[in-house]
Amino acid sequence: MTAGRRWLSSAATSPSAMYASLVETRAVRRDPRQEAVLPRLDRLHAELNGYIAHRYRKPLSPIAPKRGFAASLMSLLRQSDEPAAVERAPKGLYIYGSPGTGKTLLMDMLYDCASVKHKRRVHFNSFMVNVHERIHRWRLSRDTDAADPIPPLAHGIGAEAHLLCFDEFQVTDVADAMIIRRLFDVLFEHGIVVVATSNRAPNELYKNGLQRELFVPFIDQLAQRCDVVNLDTDVDYRTVGAQLTGTYFQPDNVEQRRAFLSAFETVTHNAAPEKRDIPVGQGRTLHVRCCVRDYAAIAREFHTVFLDGVPHFSIESRNVMRRFIVLVDELYQRKVRLVCLAAALPTELFQRSDNQAYDEGFAFDRCVSRLIEMQSKEYIVAGDLARKKRS
Repeated sequence: MTAGRRWLSSAATSPSAMYASLVETRAVRRDPRQEAVLPRLDRLHAELNGYIAHRYRKPLSPIAPKRGFAASLMSLLRQSDEPAAVERAPKGLYIYGSPGTGKTLLMDMLYDCASVKHKRRVHFNSFMVNVHERIHRWRLSRDTDAADPIPPLAHGIGAEAHLLCFDEFQVTDVADAMIIRRLFDVLFEHGIVVVATSNRAPNELYKNGLQRELFVPFIDQLAQRCDVVNLDTDVDYRTVGAQLTGTYFQPDNVEQRRAFLSAFETVTHNAAPEKRDIPVGQGRTLHVRCCVRDYAAIAREFHTVFLDGVPHFSIESRNVMRRFIVLVDELYQRKVRLVCLAAALPTELFQRSDNQAYDEGFAFDRCVSRLIEMQSKEYIVAGDLARKKRS
């Protein structure tokens, strides 16, 4: 059974107590690899109790305007205290491993238990979309592009969240890579604590990427600021015990197409389709769906998406494949129902090649795992509960 966030409760005193409760109620299955991470989660949970990043702490008392010897000495001490404060910031966590191994579950337990007033939990794709939007707005508000948007952007993000939890941390674009390096330099300097999940180890991030040598300092910084945990296991818990529903039709033949269209008519009550424009930000409306922001808009707008004609993917259709993976990621994060008419089973959609990029292998596996989970009764119920909570 897949443990969605509906089972998590901040009433638990610690991540390990929450995990024990989930095991006892059979919401999750006990896993030795997951249990081995619990002491680290508990340690960080204790260190985060009431945590305020040093950059945003208010002074205990006003500074006297007189600047004699004592005032000068205090000023010097304050200046020298900032680097030390960074070192005293709790060390975060970077949990990586294969899809479906429980990385997100562990991070969410920590997030829900953490006694931090300002905290944020976000999918990394969505976070980067928001970063680009903030940069865009910042530049529109200025007369020149000469100034650097990263320091004020990082300060604003840090003010909103002293604990940042990222699901599915990944870097595939050179522009993102350069922004991430500089942005996180400032966040770490401000004392922001980072917890992240990923399908790959830190030293595998942005592997073979353009100008990767400029990104490598971020990897070193990440290793200093976060404990790195490998959660690889042979079991994909998204697919264990899943009760599958009729939301995935294959192969794409006359019989399956008839069933697919019948499902569509049932959901829509035979209503005629209507064309709709969806605002996606930066003054745009959605006509051609081709990027993360567009797919995120679809996921926010609809509770069910019907996708016709999902093909086999190969190295020749790499761009189409990437867009499909991003769409599945966005729908999954919002717990949107996905009804597919596809050429084959999820495990047979992706034709691997020796020429495929390193990151694509991880993306394949994650997408297959999610496509299977999205067919489950548990996923459908989780989506219904999430929508009721948002409404």
